[in-house]
Amino acid sequence: MPEVRLLDSQGGELPPGEEAAAAFTEYRISIQPGIRFQPHPAFAQREDGSYHYWPLQQQDLEERFTLADFDAVDTRELVADDYVYQIKRLAFAPNHSPVGGLMKKYIDGFAEFSKQASEQHKSLGDDADWLDLRKIDMAGVQVVDPYTYTIRIKGAYPQFIYWLAMNFFAPMPW
Repeated sequence: MPEVRLLDSQGGELPPGEEAAAAFTEYRISIQPGIRFQPHPAFAQREDGSYHYWPLQQQDLEERFTLADFDAVDTRELVADDYVYQIKRLAFAPNHSPVGGLMKKYIDGFAEFSKQASEQHKSLGDDADWLDLRKIDMAGVQVVDPYTYTIRIKGAYPQFIYWLAMNFFAPMPW
């Protein structure tokens, strides 16, 4: 279960039961080391560390219709960055997240991130189909270490812990 801390507007911790006075609530989430993604071509790397199928080209998909059709597959460990990346994907307007509007009311920095990411995406031009969201910070979502991350929401919203169990907060590798 996440560790939950109530914070005042300066970031100082409030005692339990002071939800009405909380400017923010911070959820500290730890994941178990050693969890691995299912093998997939997206994780396949060459000996030099570069990815076999990145950037993915049309010719990489010719004559390939299932995952078993790819010559190279691999896996990697699930880390906190994968959870943070998914939250950023929720905020990225071109993804049309059904919960984006709701989350911007709660997650600190969500709306600002969404605006900044959309502006950067537009600056890439009409042919841009991908923006590296890892390079843009979101104020309320931080990686603490490879297996821990925090989400800071505005005020106190006890139901948020239940939102974390929903599929749209599932980890997503870049």
